[in-house]
Amino acid sequence: PSSFDVICAFQVFEHVSDPVQFIKDALYFLKDDGILYFEFPNRFDALVSAYNLPFHNKFFYHSAHNVYYSEKGLKLILDQCNLKREFLYSQDYNIFNHINWINNDKPQENCTPGLSAPQIAFKNSIPQLKQEKLSQFFNKIDNEYKSVLCDLKLSSNMAFIAKKK
Repeated sequence: PSSFDVICAFQVFEHVSDPVQFIKDALYFLKDDGILYFEFPNRFDALVSAYNLPFHNKFFYHSAHNVYYSEKGLKLILDQCNLKREFLYSQDYNIFNHINWINNDKPQENCTPGLSAPQIAFKNSIPQLKQEKLSQFFNKIDNEYKSVLCDLKLSSNMAFIAKKK
């Protein structure tokens, strides 16, 4: 009891059947000035809430996840636990992954290209400097897209940092 400075749960909270009790159990082990950090899928992920992708909705919602969270719902839960909180947003998948979904309404063959920095297949005849400039451009667009998604709270993940009041 009361022995941990930080307790983290990455992609676990959405699997919990009783989120209030899960937090209370974590608080039992947290020092009085400790921090909880929980990260989970964002209920308002852009691929679910911004784009018309019927197959993606079936892909996104599945039985392994008990709950999909929004800030509004989390505020109610965290208030029951008497916690101060801050919400954070992060985007795992790159812009090419989203463009693939938008164009095809299906996933890429595997998750590696979507979770990596944009990879461009250049012809061998293209000089290195041109390859670098083009790669920088695509990376800049990817970073800007991810930033916009986070600003709009439409990113793939959200998290909270919470402390006892």
